[in-house]
Amino acid sequence: MTVYRSFTNSLTARADQLAAQGRLDEALTLYEDAVAFGQDFALRLAANRLVTAGRLDEALSWYLRAGDDVALHIAAYRLGQAGRWNEALVWYQRAAEAGNRRALRSAAEQLAGAGRLDEALIWYQRAASQGGIGASWHAGDSLAAANRLDEALPWYQRASDAGDPVPLRIAGDRLAAAGRPEEALWWYRRATEAGDPEAQSTAARRLADVGDLDSALVYYRQIADSGNTSALAAAAHRLAAAGRLDEALPWYQLAAEAGDTGILITAAHRLADQDRMDEALQWYERAADAGLAHALTHAADHVAVTSLDKALPWYQRAHEAGDPHALHTGANQLAHASRWNEALSWYQQAADSGDSDALRTAAQRLSNAGRLDEAMRWYQRAALNGHADHLVRGADQLAAAGRWNEALSWYQQAASMGVARARDAAVQHLRNAGHSKAAEKLWQYGWDLEGQISAPWRADLIQ
Repeated sequence: MTVYRSFTNSLTARADQLAAQGRLDEALTLYEDAVAFGQDFALRLAANRLVTAGRLDEALSWYLRAGDDVALHIAAYRLGQAGRWNEALVWYQRAAEAGNRRALRSAAEQLAGAGRLDEALIWYQRAASQGGIGASWHAGDSLAAANRLDEALPWYQRASDAGDPVPLRIAGDRLAAAGRPEEALWWYRRATEAGDPEAQSTAARRLADVGDLDSALVYYRQIADSGNTSALAAAAHRLAAAGRLDEALPWYQLAAEAGDTGILITAAHRLADQDRMDEALQWYERAADAGLAHALTHAADHVAVTSLDKALPWYQRAHEAGDPHALHTGANQLAHASRWNEALSWYQQAADSGDSDALRTAAQRLSNAGRLDEAMRWYQRAALNGHADHLVRGADQLAAAGRWNEALSWYQQAASMGVARARDAAVQHLRNAGHSKAAEKLWQYGWDLEGQISAPWRADLIQ
């Protein structure tokens, strides 16, 4: 049996090869042989090959010989593609009579796609009457896409009557998009009553999108009342975006009381953006009271825009409340204002509090300000605090300043501390500066025990 199956499979495989080589007539002979040995699927293979070769009329006889509902369905579709609609519809009917449950709807979809919508509706109706899944829904979509929305609505209703509430929501979507929000509300309400779990959220979103925010708010409230409290924040965001911030604030508060404490910071940001700083600071305070220490840092950032001295106590409070980045951020503000003594003190406090990145930032700020010697001391301290890669950063700064001997020393220190890229960086900087011989020497031989570029050596001389 295994040998027999292998033999018959080889017939279709060889036929496929011949067809791919353009030797279709020879291939057809092998497909016939495969059919003779009981491989009926070869009929459909042959038909498909003939269609590809543009020999549709010959293909039809092979599809007809296959006789199964799938083959008849494919033949119908091929005829439709060729614009031979009268024949195509006959074959779709044959496929349906042979038991293909999709054939009637496929005929409708192909007709609709060809712009023959009125004919398509007849086939959608036939498909629906025979229990075709989704036929009425697709008819509604086709009509809506053709801007025949009033005709589409009864089809969505029929689809829902078959037991699916989703088409009611889709009808609402279509009406909302068409600028008919009151009618959309009626359909959304019915979808909700029919059990569509997404109807309310979709209604709220769609209505807000088309500018009927007051109607959307009704749905946001219903959604929240049913247990989905994220709707409170969504409503607040919509109101704020519409320029109705005073109305948004109670929604922000409700969302926070429902557990979304981060929304307090969002509300504060909204107020700050409108220069309502006294109110914004109150909301930042409330967020901090809810356990969000970084809210005080945000407050400080806003205050710093107009008065750095007034902002510094806020950064300090944020640090005391538990924001690990507050001192670092305050230090950056001081550095930006060129208040270096204070800035370095704050960077040190940040490092002492566990923010070792503050040392690197201090070094970079000093370097950018042209205070390279001070910067190098901070890079060194960063390396001693577990960031050996900062030695490479420092070396890069020295190299950029043309201080090559010092730079190479720093690259060597970094390499000795296990920073893999230190030698590559040193080599690249040497090449860029025109020191190609030193670069190649360092690349080949590395550093010696005294931290200098090693003299040439040979591996075969090492004992």
